[in-house]
Amino acid sequence: MSPSSKKPAPRKKAAARKTPAKRAPPKPKDPIVQLLSDLPGLYIPGKFPRETTIYLSLGEHQKWTLVAGPKKLRVVRAKLTERADGVLKTSPQMFLRMVNKGYIPNMVEVSLGLVKTNRPDLLKRFNDSIRR
Repeated sequence: MSPSSKKPAPRKKAAARKTPAKRAPPKPKDPIVQLLSDLPGLYIPGKFPRETTIYLSLGEHQKWTLVAGPKKLRVVRAKLTERADGVLKTSPQMFLRMVNKGYIPNMVEVSLGLVKTNRPDLLKRFNDSIRR
């Protein structure tokens, strides 16, 4: 065979197009995580003249610490201290209601153990420090 009579090189097959994998829709963010992420932006400075720590136990697995100061609110997803100024133990649903709607639990809810706190005065002040 002469060089001019070479057969043309076979054409490469085009790579098959991959169809994009269908992605599952993003999981909705936990309402407690969303609320507590937004909380520093809703905080009204000046309600707590000194740094005050509030420990939250929301249901079985959600432990949070709020550190309210004269100028800002810090939210941490952990128990930062064994000696918080105040403690609130309640369900996530009750906490959402308290913060979003300014709800104050009644004596029946407290006596049934739906809401437990060592400092109701502190929770009232915290409630007043949130812009709705």
